[in-house]
Amino acid sequence: MATLVVTAACSSGGVGTTAPDHLDEQTSHPSEASSAENAGLSAENALNDTDIVSPLLEFQGGGAVSDEIHNAEARAVSSCMQERGWSFEPPLQRSAVAEPRTIGELREYRATYGYGMFTGVEPGEDGTAAADRNHLFYLSLSSDEQRAYREDLNGDVHANERPADDSCESIGRSANQIPLEDQAVMRELAALYEAAGQSTEFLGAVDSWRQCLSDRGYRLVQGEHPTELIEQQADVGAEATTLAALEIDVAVADFECAAKTTMAVLHRLESQIVQRLVEKYPEWGS
Repeated sequence: MATLVVTAACSSGGVGTTAPDHLDEQTSHPSEASSAENAGLSAENALNDTDIVSPLLEFQGGGAVSDEIHNAEARAVSSCMQERGWSFEPPLQRSAVAEPRTIGELREYRATYGYGMFTGVEPGEDGTAAADRNHLFYLSLSSDEQRAYREDLNGDVHANERPADDSCESIGRSANQIPLEDQAVMRELAALYEAAGQSTEFLGAVDSWRQCLSDRGYRLVQGEHPTELIEQQADVGAEATTLAALEIDVAVADFECAAKTTMAVLHRLESQIVQRLVEKYPEWGS
């Protein structure tokens, strides 16, 4: 099933707030002067609560969230299989908490759920029960029927291979007419995104984000994600209530530091990438 993905190169301070792995220790500790220079970044480039978190994610999904994309594909696959005579339930998924799509929603999510690790976020529905029932039906078939089932489902290819063009999984993918399903667009998006992650502007903003977190008492070593600070406490046996409180504190600090440093830079770089892609592939511009 299709999943919205943004490459790790530019994720710091944005949706995932992961610092690029290629940053070295020298860039982890900018001087006080450079910190002061970047302090003015927030007032000049601050985003509004109504601004979307990630222009690239919005572009990839055509404005749809992951659940909507997955479920449209699942329903199309199920319908196709049933038309070909098989019992097949769509393994629908539903997140218990809506994905934050705007800056204001992300701020509220971080303050309420942190990163969703130890804060009691309900798992929602992931389609496992329906998938299990589909598998039990498959196991009830004869060897010849199982082969025919696999042919109809994906062309009898391995899980990591592209399904055959006339298979139900291929038909399911066409249910979502979005850039995420356009391989040429996604290859170019990944290349542009990686280049943006190497830009001086972005790396400077990441330095300031890391320094801001350090000033708040959360020092990250090279390549470390803020969530690892919480996992370290879990590894030494911290109580659940302690972990939940720490998670929210770290997540709020992460968000507030990103809002002052990386968030607007990342938003602008992503918007520029989307503009370039739409100019080259105007069919995805609406």
